[in-house]
Amino acid sequence: AGKVLVPVIVVLGFMNSIGTDGSFGNEESENSVLAATGKALVPVFKPFGVREENWPAAVGLFTGVFAKEAVVGTLDNLYAAMDANDAADGGAADDGDEGFSLAASLGEAFATIPENLAGVAGSLLDPFGINVGDVSDRGAVAEEQGVGASIFGSMVNLFDGTVGAFAYLVFILLYFPCVAAIAAVYRETNLAWTLFAGAWTTGLAYVFAVLSYQIGTWGTHPGTSAAWVAAMLLVLTVAVTLMYLAGNGAFAKKERA
Repeated sequence: AGKVLVPVIVVLGFMNSIGTDGSFGNEESENSVLAATGKALVPVFKPFGVREENWPAAVGLFTGVFAKEAVVGTLDNLYAAMDANDAADGGAADDGDEGFSLAASLGEAFATIPENLAGVAGSLLDPFGINVGDVSDRGAVAEEQGVGASIFGSMVNLFDGTVGAFAYLVFILLYFPCVAAIAAVYRETNLAWTLFAGAWTTGLAYVFAVLSYQIGTWGTHPGTSAAWVAAMLLVLTVAVTLMYLAGNGAFAKKERA
């Protein structure tokens, strides 16, 4: 599994750190080679609503290869850099260092017990964590998710409405598995099946993301949407047909043997 896992992590980590000027330490910034690559590939994602000014969304897809949840951190950092004015409105952080107090720390720890006990009932009623709670207070939601509050304003401005954000999430849900999962596929099968798994999931993600966006924005550009929907359905039909024929051919060859 390490034959797949390590090279991918090394390459993406290197691209995320090295800057276009040759400097290092540019993780999750617009100066990294990974960010430049994301900007160059934005047109590929345009059919499902990722616009040129929303290049952080393209970069997030690369870091999502490590783990899908890494997309959130990437978007938060890049959007925060793009939205410096909103970040400044939050005020400067208090840099004063306070001395460690054992009594205060214990008090804070015990104070969380009632809240955690109150959350047990909610966990039993929602074991999969599907309920996201009240999202009307953006500040509270941002604190809970560990991101800056300005990320919501950036997402509203840069994504093409709810449809664009939904299509992006569809792509993230279905595209290339994280490196740990793809390494497990390689360990249990072989290189051919590993490449197929990565290509199939990413292709399927692209098809359904484009379908989601184009159908959702049909009224805005019906001609373009119709062309994209027809193209995606054709690609999906051809892919399924080829897999069916390949499967029948392999089965027939096995029967003759």
